[in-house]
Amino acid sequence: GARTGGALPYNDGIYSAGTRGFNINNNSFVLYNRGVNVTNTADGIGIVSTNTFSGDGANSFHGALINQNAGTLELSFMDNTATNNLGVVPPGTGTGFEIIANAGSTIDGVGTAADGVTTLGITGNTANNNGTGMIITENGGNIDTDFSNNTFNNNINPNTGLHVNSNGGTITFRSFDTITASNNTGKGIAFDATAGGSISALSEDLNQNGVLDPGEDVNGDGELNLGMTNINASNNTLDGFVATSDGAGSNINLNIGNINVTSNI
Repeated sequence: GARTGGALPYNDGIYSAGTRGFNINNNSFVLYNRGVNVTNTADGIGIVSTNTFSGDGANSFHGALINQNAGTLELSFMDNTATNNLGVVPPGTGTGFEIIANAGSTIDGVGTAADGVTTLGITGNTANNNGTGMIITENGGNIDTDFSNNTFNNNINPNTGLHVNSNGGTITFRSFDTITASNNTGKGIAFDATAGGSISALSEDLNQNGVLDPGEDVNGDGELNLGMTNINASNNTLDGFVATSDGAGSNINLNIGNINVTSNI
């Protein structure tokens, strides 16, 4: 849908206030406030794949913004690139990619969608030279996803290359592998759990034998996921990786590194 930009010089590339699933793929977005701005309000499959979001500096606030407000969104967010989404500078309020699960909703990024075809997860994305590279937030919702082969470099907001916020619900990374978050002005990767929220990235290799044994394949992807592995969070101005749990009931549970992986963090 289209809407006026008011005092802003551009509009949103793709905008919807109430979809029931979406498929946005193989597009190039330029000269926008938000390249994609979608709110999903029911069960459905959401695909954002192989898009390029080339922001216009201070005039671009998001490459892609996905809000899930009700029901379960089966999300395939793969192989996208976002650059130069700076927003207000300083501090750089723009974001390459932002994914939000609001109260009572679920984002499912594990395995294969109900159509039997679509591979789910947040994988293969690059968000460099933005305000923040990527923000993943639940506000009383639930996010359960595979997360791998993503890159967040040279972003300028003190928030981070990657910022994960759990606010009263749960965020579960079934895999968190091959992530680069380097040369950011602030932190490379930040996990924040508040208001009783929880974040986890745990290994399936319960006996640490390097083999996917019966009963260990929690996410059903046929692969042995090993928690947080192959992470490069180097040369950031502040910290490489920060995990903060604040408030009653808030918790962060991580397996950082694995005996069966050569490169960990």
